[in-house]
Amino acid sequence: MEEKGDYKGAGEIYKKILLSEPNNVNALFKLAKVYNETGQFKEAVEALKKVVVLDNSIAQAFYLLGSAHFALDENKEAMDALQKAVELNPGYAEAYYKIGLIFDARSEHDQAIEAYQKTISFSPDFVRAYQSLGFAYESKGMRDEAVKYFKKAIDIEERRSGK
Repeated sequence: MEEKGDYKGAGEIYKKILLSEPNNVNALFKLAKVYNETGQFKEAVEALKKVVVLDNSIAQAFYLLGSAHFALDENKEAMDALQKAVELNPGYAEAYYKIGLIFDARSEHDQAIEAYQKTISFSPDFVRAYQSLGFAYESKGMRDEAVKYFKKAIDIEERRSGK
């Protein structure tokens, strides 16, 4: 159901599983993913908090927890969860990207730039990271650096679309 986009149906099945097995990490994790996909971020946070208590070795659970906190504008909690995700998986490009977004939201552009640089070191075609690098440099008044990263983002997009 989840693969077909029926998140409501998938969520109901995960909830049924959890009625008989409340500590089923897999079902909790999948339910949390459904909550994230459907914008139910408070519910996602609650489910993911349980997941990471039951198994604190799942980098993606910490990433999703950080993402849900970020969506709720709870940046401190988001940062804590995302840093745990990269501690568990040092090459987690998406987690570094979200960390960069949090630094940008705090106007800590040097730290944001560092996080975006790590993102592209692990995922060289991460277009949004190049765009965000451009905006971070632009915020610092470094227009030439900004333009360089905006052009790189455009180059990647054109390469993908076959232009």
